[in-house]
Amino acid sequence: MKLFLAGCVFIGYFVHVLLANQKGCSFSVHGKIEQKSPILLQNDSSLILPSKGKIHLKNREIITLLCPDSNNYLIGIQSNATYAQCIRGKTLRVGNRDVNFHDLQCKHTIRGMVSKTTKKYGNNQGRIYRIGYQLSSRHFITLIAVCYDSNIDSVLYTEHFLHGQDVRHASKSSYRPSFRTEAAAVAVSVAYKQAFQKSTFNKLLRSSRLAQVYINDNSFLVRGQLSPDADFLFAATQYISYYYINTVPQWQAISEGNWRRIEAMVRKVADYLQETLIIITGTHQVLTLPDYNGDEREIYLIADRKLPVPKFIWKAVYSKKSKKAVVLVSLNNPFTPGIGKNDFLCESICDQVGWGSLSWADYERGFVHCCDYGEFAAEVGTAPKLAVVGVLHGPK
Repeated sequence: MKLFLAGCVFIGYFVHVLLANQKGCSFSVHGKIEQKSPILLQNDSSLILPSKGKIHLKNREIITLLCPDSNNYLIGIQSNATYAQCIRGKTLRVGNRDVNFHDLQCKHTIRGMVSKTTKKYGNNQGRIYRIGYQLSSRHFITLIAVCYDSNIDSVLYTEHFLHGQDVRHASKSSYRPSFRTEAAAVAVSVAYKQAFQKSTFNKLLRSSRLAQVYINDNSFLVRGQLSPDADFLFAATQYISYYYINTVPQWQAISEGNWRRIEAMVRKVADYLQETLIIITGTHQVLTLPDYNGDEREIYLIADRKLPVPKFIWKAVYSKKSKKAVVLVSLNNPFTPGIGKNDFLCESICDQVGWGSLSWADYERGFVHCCDYGEFAAEVGTAPKLAVVGVLHGPK
């Protein structure tokens, strides 16, 4: 009887260990360690996406740890890419060592890179640039695609994926890297300085008094991210949005006002739908302001018609699953004396399709209207072609 009981205990222990080993790995990708955490890849090629802020791996599953960028590498490995095998819990086997995932750190914060392609879009006005990670000479992971007109240093639109399945658990990293200038055709870092803005407005409007009205401590143009950092799940993928080629001149009151509300509403819809949405954000026309004679003048951050300040900044939200889309359009002019027919790109449908807000009428925070994608694309020739069969409804 004792032998039987001892055997049962041994078998029970064996089964317990076996089940524990079969559970695989699960660990958080956020917190203090995330600023220099490596990128995790499946099959050497695709990003592993988290679930509720955690990575889940099968027992003995092999993944790739990547620290892209020049002069970057995994500390202790001295290589920017290596294989790791799930052992259990937070433990991965790297080489012949078992390591807690949170002890695996890159030497430097991952920033990614910009890659120029030969593809032309935006009614043939812009060339496609990719922001992401270079895995090899043939393989590039694109997180943001940018349609960019280098002749006038203007972003026509950007495109990225918004993973609604986990967006509520996205990184809340407080670290914000500096903006990088790769691919920008002009000295953008100087152009955004307030003193330079005021000097440019003085030249364009031929009035120092008007320049002071528009550019002061309470009114100025900021680097408006088209693909915003908060749409990405990992800290490292959020940092990828900090390139000037992903920005346009946007009035600070609008960036912090209704545009921020648009971005939050889009993430709310993605979370509700629990699907991956395609987000396309772009610009249309050049903002004009009256000069000292009352004549309308096009506004640029560089006086010789470079880095235009857009009149409209728009965001298209597209569900590839349902083939439905909607476009939210912001008037980038907090100084307009009123809203006229030239301030619309379509007949607004915000209230009819659940994208309405009382704040949309506040033009000092950025007047907003909503468009059917077909009607919008007929007006904005640089917008990409999408297979759309209906309007994507909002959260209201």
